Amino acid sequence: MPDHPSLSPRHPQLELERFVYLSAAGVSASATGAYGKWRWKAEEAVRASGLRYTIARPSFITGPDRDDGRSLERAGASAIDGALAVVGALGARTFRDRYRSNTNHELARALIRHALDPAALNREIESEHLRDEA
Repeated sequence: MPDHPSLSPRHPQLELERFVYLSAAGVSASATGAYGKWRWKAEEAVRASGLRYTIARPSFITGPDRDDGRSLERAGASAIDGALAVVGALGARTFRDRYRSNTNHELARALIRHALDPAALNREIESEHLRDEA
């Protein structure tokens, strides 16, 4: 894969402490859908870039004040969150926590928190760790 100038550590205008890439929940080398496969390729490019990075993998991103409508995404998130509440009540709390939605504000706070956290350097942060800490 050729170097992409925006990810190359040799790029003269690029002076980053850390590159934070917003990927998606469920992305892995074994992803089956086109969306997951492309997200995985992008993650691989970030890892191979030589940059210091953090990759965040949120689930649905919701919030009443998002600039874009995405009414189907909001409806899907609401339905999935409801189903995940039931699954979590039956004992699958880890699964529930991984795939329930994040609000846009909660995600923004988590991205900043992990971008500044030395423990998140060159790591992937799953959705359950992108929520406000209790």
